[in-house]
Amino acid sequence: MVYEWKITSAINDIFEPPENPLTDFFNILDTAMNGHPFLLKGHTHKPILENDRVEPFLYFFLSDQFTRLFFEFDRKTGHYDFHDWHDTPESEIDFFAGYKPSHASLIKMDVTLKPKPISYLGFTERLYWMLRTSPNYHHLDRINHETAIRMIQDVSKSLFGEQSWTIGDQIESKIEPPNWIPHPWTFYDIAPDFLNTTGYWERPDDDPKTAYFDGGASDSATFFFRDTTFYLLLTCGSP
Repeated sequence: MVYEWKITSAINDIFEPPENPLTDFFNILDTAMNGHPFLLKGHTHKPILENDRVEPFLYFFLSDQFTRLFFEFDRKTGHYDFHDWHDTPESEIDFFAGYKPSHASLIKMDVTLKPKPISYLGFTERLYWMLRTSPNYHHLDRINHETAIRMIQDVSKSLFGEQSWTIGDQIESKIEPPNWIPHPWTFYDIAPDFLNTTGYWERPDDDPKTAYFDGGASDSATFFFRDTTFYLLLTCGSP
């Protein structure tokens, strides 16, 4: 298959500067969902239009840049869940230098993407679900409603700048704000079955070396874009 898309850059600058709303958001999600959320960012060589749907994502997903960025995010967040440790001369100086990206394939073979368009309100509801109502296997304390709303507003401003809309009661009343103006960003929910699954919920004895999704209710994938910029937000979780 030949794709007309070129990923001009795939970068992990979302935590720069370190003191920003996204850092706090992901730190809370790590605990709230008992998983390892990922946010990958990239740019294309031409604007992505609504009719393009997720075609640019498919190209990004099948490119080496997806894997590189995935491992880089794993390293930057300090988890190293998708790295193997090797005893090297460098590791004698810096322990973490011994961690190298796993060589096992993360991506499922012959995958068929299943995208579903969602609204900006649907996107913010998804962030609220992650923070407040996603499966809480360890019965840990969650942040309260007001804190979650404030955090979602801060995250939206960090991602979308002036294109972020004030939210709050809309999440509970299901009113799109404002419902007569389309949001300049386009959002898609993608069925979370395109990466290897640990099999925790379905096949406990089938555990691939490199897997992200757990096959449970906490798995999600959200692709959103505007102009030449796109993001991929991934979540997973298990007891």
